[in-house]
Amino acid sequence: MKRMLVYGLLAACAYMVFLILQLPAAQLYAWLQPRVGAPVQLYQVGGTLWNGHAVTAIAGKTRIETPAWRFRPRGLLLGHVEYELTGTLARAPLVAVVGRGLGAPLYADDVRFSLPLDQALRFFGLQDIGLDGQFRVDLRHLEIKAGKIAALEGTLSVADAAFSAPAGVVLGSAAMRLESNGDIIKGILKDNGGPLQADGVLIYQPNGEYQLTLGLSARDPNDVQLRQALRFLGPPNAAGKVSLNRRGRIDLTSYL
Repeated sequence: MKRMLVYGLLAACAYMVFLILQLPAAQLYAWLQPRVGAPVQLYQVGGTLWNGHAVTAIAGKTRIETPAWRFRPRGLLLGHVEYELTGTLARAPLVAVVGRGLGAPLYADDVRFSLPLDQALRFFGLQDIGLDGQFRVDLRHLEIKAGKIAALEGTLSVADAAFSAPAGVVLGSAAMRLESNGDIIKGILKDNGGPLQADGVLIYQPNGEYQLTLGLSARDPNDVQLRQALRFLGPPNAAGKVSLNRRGRIDLTSYL
């Protein structure tokens, strides 16, 4: 009898969750927004909580076009409410799995999107370099707790990089592996064997302050065009390497 009662309660809870997820998303959002001040602003909402969409979503400084969401029931097996999100960010596809457990921080897994490289460089005060290419974000896991990044693991990569001026100077590609160590996020940059030999370290503090150190040189010492282009970034040392050091502050949570 006791086991049947437990099964009955579980079935009732599952049925209530099913009913809630079938509610029209537009009506529920209109009811919640003035009461709880949802951090995400949605416009022209359609569908349900189970499977819905909107024309635009704005979260902090991030604007996502054609956002859509789909409930992931298997997250309930781990005690999580989990959604698969899709949309368009800077005219490129955005995908992520976002969820939250009872008493646990907000998390996002398998976050993937890309930006034009010149837009991404503005975050680190490097817009003066003048680069074309594609900047890609691949985050395996991200946690937000008390408005701060509590955990991060993933990769930032650059593909088809080239100087916009002087034009035609190709750099190649590189990737930075990110991981969190306590409250500090550290990134290690390595090139992928192109014309530009690059290495660097990024340190991001919980208060939003960062320090980025880069070392850049031509892989081929006879590549006169690239060596001359690198001189616009700073004077090279005896080995032909140009060093860049930037400090600043970025509140990443305002973009999430």
